[in-house]
Amino acid sequence: MAMSRMQKHAELTERLGAPAGEPVLTQQLADAAMKLIGCNTAEDVWEAAGDFLTLMCPGAVIIVNEVTPEMDYLVARRIIGLESSLLARAADLFGVQLLGSRWPLVAEYRDEVFSGELTQIVGGIAELAAREIPRSAAKAGAALFGSHDVYTIGIADGHGALGSIRIITRFAEVGGSIPEVKARIIESFARHCYSTLVRLEHEKEMLETQRLLRCSLESQQGTILFSIDPEYRYLYFNEAHADSMRRSYGQEVRPGESILDCITSAEDRAAAKENYDRALGGESHSNIRKYGDAESAYFESFFNPIIGDDGSIIGVTGMARDITDRIKAEEERLESEERFSALFMQAPLGYQSLDEDGRFIEVNPAWLETLGYERKEVLGAWFGDFLAPEYADAFRERFPLFKERGVIHSEFQMLHKDGSRHFIAFDGRIGHNSDGSFKQTHCILADITERKRNEAALIESEERYRAAIETGMDGFWLSDTDGRILEVNQAYCQMSGYTEEELLSMHVSQLEFGESSEQVADHIERVMKNGRDRFESQHHRKDGTVYDAEISVSYQATNGGQFSCFVRDITERKEAEDALLRWNADLEERVQERTEELTVTNEELLEANQLLDEATHAKSDFLASMSHELRTPLNSIIGFSDLLGKGLVGELEPEQEKQIGMINASGKRLLSLVDDILDLSKIESGQTVASFEECKTAPLAAAVMDMVRPLAEAKDIKLEYVCETDVESFRSDPRFVSQILTNLLGNAVKFTDVGAVTLRVSADPASMTFAVMDSGHGIAADELPRIMERFYQAGPASQAKSEGAGLGLAISSRLAEMIGATLEVASEAGVGSRFTLRVPREEDE
Repeated sequence: MAMSRMQKHAELTERLGAPAGEPVLTQQLADAAMKLIGCNTAEDVWEAAGDFLTLMCPGAVIIVNEVTPEMDYLVARRIIGLESSLLARAADLFGVQLLGSRWPLVAEYRDEVFSGELTQIVGGIAELAAREIPRSAAKAGAALFGSHDVYTIGIADGHGALGSIRIITRFAEVGGSIPEVKARIIESFARHCYSTLVRLEHEKEMLETQRLLRCSLESQQGTILFSIDPEYRYLYFNEAHADSMRRSYGQEVRPGESILDCITSAEDRAAAKENYDRALGGESHSNIRKYGDAESAYFESFFNPIIGDDGSIIGVTGMARDITDRIKAEEERLESEERFSALFMQAPLGYQSLDEDGRFIEVNPAWLETLGYERKEVLGAWFGDFLAPEYADAFRERFPLFKERGVIHSEFQMLHKDGSRHFIAFDGRIGHNSDGSFKQTHCILADITERKRNEAALIESEERYRAAIETGMDGFWLSDTDGRILEVNQAYCQMSGYTEEELLSMHVSQLEFGESSEQVADHIERVMKNGRDRFESQHHRKDGTVYDAEISVSYQATNGGQFSCFVRDITERKEAEDALLRWNADLEERVQERTEELTVTNEELLEANQLLDEATHAKSDFLASMSHELRTPLNSIIGFSDLLGKGLVGELEPEQEKQIGMINASGKRLLSLVDDILDLSKIESGQTVASFEECKTAPLAAAVMDMVRPLAEAKDIKLEYVCETDVESFRSDPRFVSQILTNLLGNAVKFTDVGAVTLRVSADPASMTFAVMDSGHGIAADELPRIMERFYQAGPASQAKSEGAGLGLAISSRLAEMIGATLEVASEAGVGSRFTLRVPREEDE
C-alpha cells in the first residue's frame, strides 16, 4: 500500500530528528528534505537552504556560506532579505561586497560552525560586522539596520564543516528570539544539507573517476568494455565489444538487450553466465578463455560488481582484451623452448655457458657424460678448475680475449672425474644483453681425445710404415699416373741391380719383362679405376737376367695421383711351386688308389654295422622276451616261499625256515634284476617316453621316503627328509623322478651300515634340487667316472655289492637325461656319498 505525502513527511522528519507534534513545521521540513534529495549540485543545496530558512524565519536576512576546503574561510553563496534593507545600503556605503565575499573563520566561531547546532552570536550584527569593518562603523550600521539577534549554524557533522547559515532578525518583523522547537528543526535541516553535500561530493568524485577510467580504457586500443544489470541487460558497451560480438557470434548488440541472447555458443554462454553470476555475488575475478562461434579467439577478461549508493550490487562491469596473438606467441615461444630444451638435453655434443668471471651457468647432459660429473658439482664452479693444470693459466689469459673478440676456437685438456685427461675442442661465441653488455658465453665442445689418439697413431704408423719400407725385404717404389718412378727403397735397388738415381729417372715399363709400354699404361688405368691390384709379373735386372715378381699395387688420389707398389722376388717360390705341382700330381695318383681301397673297406663296414644293428635289436627283443618269461616263475617262487615262510602250509623247523628265507630273498633279488634289465631295454629301444605334468614337491618326496623307510628300519638306519624351499610344484615326469630318487635312496641304505641317509630338497629360479646323502662306504675317486655305466659296481667286495647288478645308476642316469635333468655324484671312500639330481622347474621347449 502506497504511503501518503504526510506519511513520507513523517518518516523523513523522524529520520532527520525533527520534533513531533508540530504538523506545519514537520511538513515544511519534509518538503525541504525531499527538495534536497533532488539536488544535483551544491548551488541547488545553497538555494534550498536559503528558501527553507526564509520559510522558518520570515523577514530575517539569511546568509548561506560555503566553507573552503581548507576550512579557514566562509564564502557567501546566497543572501536573502538584503536587497532593500539599510544593511545593504550600509554595505554599499562602506564598500563591502557581501555576495561571494570571503569571511575568515575566526577561532572563536570555529567550534560553533563545526558543532552543527544553532548558536546565537552575542553582540548581534555589530559584533558580526566588526570582523570586516571598524567596530564603531559596525555599531552605527547595526543601529541604522535595526537588527535584533544574529544566529549561526554550521552545515557540519561535529568534526568538519561544508558550510554555515547566518540568520539576522529585526525588531519590527520578528520580535523575539528563535523558539526551541524551530531551532531543532533548523538543526535537523542543516544536518540533512551536510549529508546531501557529502553525497554530491561523492557522486562528483565517482563520476570523475568513472570518466577518467572510461577515458583511460577507451584510449587503450582493442580494450573491450561493457556493463550489464542483474538481468544481464546491457547498460553500456563500447565499439570494441560490439565488434568482438560481431566477429565471434555474428551478432549486433543493442542497449537494453540481454548479453546472453547474443552469445550463440551454448558452451560460451554457460561460461559467461558463470562469470557474471560470480560478479553479481560480489566477487571480482578474472580469467583467460577461448570464446567464439563464427570466429574464435582468446580473451583475458575482468569482471567486477557495480555497487549502488545503498551498498547493493546493481550490475556488472566487464573488461576484456583479445590476447589471441599473445597466446599464439606464447605457444610458439614454449614450442621453441621445448625444441631448444630437447636439442639442449639430447645434443650429442657438449654445451656450456660461463658468466663474466668464467664460472659455469649451465651445462647439458652430453657435457656431464663426457667428463663424468654431476650437475651440482659443476654449476657455479670456475672453468679453470676442470682443466689440466698446465692449461689453467692459458684459459685465464685467453678468456678476456674471448670476451673482447666475441668468438673462439681452441683446444684444451680437461680432467675427467676419474682423473683421466680428455682433449676437448671448443667453438664459442659471446651472448650479449640488449644494451650490448656481456651476458654469458655459449660454447659447443667435442671430445677429440680419440681423434688425437688416432692422429698420434697415424703419425706413428706412418713412421713405422716408412721404417718398414726402408728396412723391409720387399722392394718398393712410388710412381705417378704416367708411370714415372718418384721414390724407391734400397731393397728394390738390390733386387733390380739399379742404383736409386738410375731408378728415379726410369719409367715402370722399363722394368717390366714381356709387357709393352701400352700394356703397362692399360694396367695403370685399371688400377686407378679399381683402387688396388695384386698380380704376378716378370722384371729384368740391370744385368739382363729375368726374375719372377709378385706385385701389390694401390692407388691414392692425393698429390695428383700416385701408385704405391711393393715388389717381392718369388723366383724361388715359383720353382718350389713347380716342384710341388709335380709332387701333387704323383700324390693324387696315389690318393686315387687309396680311395678305391677305402671304398671297398667302407662297404664292408656298412655291412658289418647293419649286422650289428640287427644283433642289437635282437638282443633287446631277447632281453624283453626273456625278462617277461622269467618274471612268471620268479613270482611263483617268491609267492610260494612267502607262504612257506609264514607257516601257512605247516610248521617249519628253524633250518627249513632259514632256507626258505634265502629262497625268497634270492627270488626277489632276481626279480629286481629282471625289472632293471627290462627297464633298461625299454629305454634303449625307445619304448620309454617322458610324460610331463605338474609334480607336487612334498607328496612326491613323502611317497619316495615311505617306499624306502622299511629297508632303513630293517638296518636300523636313520632316514631324514629336509626341505629348504617353499616351491610347491614343478613340471616334469613324476614317474621318472620317483624312480630315480628310489634308486638313489635304496643304494644309500644298501651301502650304509651305520649312521643316516638324508633327502634334502631345495630350489632356485631354474631348477629343483634333490640331494641324497649317506654315511656309507663311499666311492673311490678313480671309480667315480665309471659309476653310471651298466653293470658296474664300485667299492670293496661286500654283501651290498653282491646284492645288485649295477644297473640302478645307469637307469637313473638315462631317465634323468630324458627329462632334461642332471645327475651328479660326489663321494669320499670311508666317509659317504652325495648324489644330486637337478630337475628343471619348467619343461624344455
